[in-house]
Amino acid sequence: MDSPNAVGLNTFVYFASRGLGKTYLTMVFCLAKAILYPGIKIRVAAPNIKQATLLIGKAIELRRDHPNIDREIEGEIKMNKDQAKILLKNGSTIETVVCGEGARGERANIIIMDESRGMNKNVIDTVFVPFLTGTRMPPYSKNPKYEKYLKKDNFF
Repeated sequence: MDSPNAVGLNTFVYFASRGLGKTYLTMVFCLAKAILYPGIKIRVAAPNIKQATLLIGKAIELRRDHPNIDREIEGEIKMNKDQAKILLKNGSTIETVVCGEGARGERANIIIMDESRGMNKNVIDTVFVPFLTGTRMPPYSKNPKYEKYLKKDNFF
């Protein structure tokens, strides 16, 4: 794929009614990717900060209930009125952004669009899609021994 877009091979859309665990499953996905792919940057976009932090709140539950997840998370999960952020020991991050012009300039390998029906399409196209410009550079990729390994596309 030449450039990331909202309807491409690397796009997954999950529609489900209330109570089916969308937020929980999304955080399980985020944590699995963040743990298995060192240095990955995951951004969770939502129409407002409250909605975005609900997803990060699930990580607190998962951390409490699963010691193996707890061991992977570096320090405390940061949550305040402006953002929420999870740092992992392997250099991966999961961070919230609000759907708006203020998010411009961020970079990510995976973007989660939570409650995307409430987001402005123009902001998605002009602010969030450009997040996906860089590829993940895990530490092993600096070793010439691995120079021929394929680089993974970003995920929207």
